[in-house]
Amino acid sequence: MSQDTLAAINDLQPIAHRLRDRQEQIDKGKQHLCENIAELTSLAYEQGRDIILAKTKTGKTIKFSEWLHIHVPTLQLSQAGKYERVATEQLTDPRQCIFAFLPEADVKKLLPARCKPAPWEVGWGFAHRLHSLAAATPICDWPTQQRDYLAQELEPLARELWPARFAGPPATLT
Repeated sequence: MSQDTLAAINDLQPIAHRLRDRQEQIDKGKQHLCENIAELTSLAYEQGRDIILAKTKTGKTIKFSEWLHIHVPTLQLSQAGKYERVATEQLTDPRQCIFAFLPEADVKKLLPARCKPAPWEVGWGFAHRLHSLAAATPICDWPTQQRDYLAQELEPLARELWPARFAGPPATLT
C-alpha cells in the first residue's frame, strides 16, 4: 500500500467510528419508535372515534369547537381533525398515520439554516440555467433582442443586489 492510501485509511477511521456510533443510536431509536408507534396509532384511532361521537352528540345545539376548547383545552381543533381523519379513513398503518402525530407548522419560526425558501430555489434554478446557456453560447453572441430582454428582466434584481452600481434611473429599451 502506498503512503497516500494509508493516510486516507487513517483519515477515514474517525469518520467510520462516528458513523457506527450514530447508526447504533438510529437503530435504537427506530426500535423504540416501532415499539410505540402501534400504541400511538391505536390511541389516535380511538381518539378520532370519540371526536366523531362528540361531534354527533353536540349537533347543532352546541358548537363543537367551543365544547372541545372547554373540556379538552390541550387538544387543538386542527389536531382533533387529524385524529378524526385516522378514524374515518380507518387508517391502521403507522406510515399512513404519521401525519396525526406531527406538530403544526409554525410559520412564525424561522426556517432551519439548511432550508431555502421556494423563491430562492426558483431563482437559483433560473441562474443555473442561464449560466449553462451562457457557457454554451456566450451572451455577446446572443441576438440583440434576447440580450435586451434579459437585461430588462434582470435589472430589478441587479438593482436590489448591487444598489451602488445601479444608482441611476432604470434603463429603457429604445
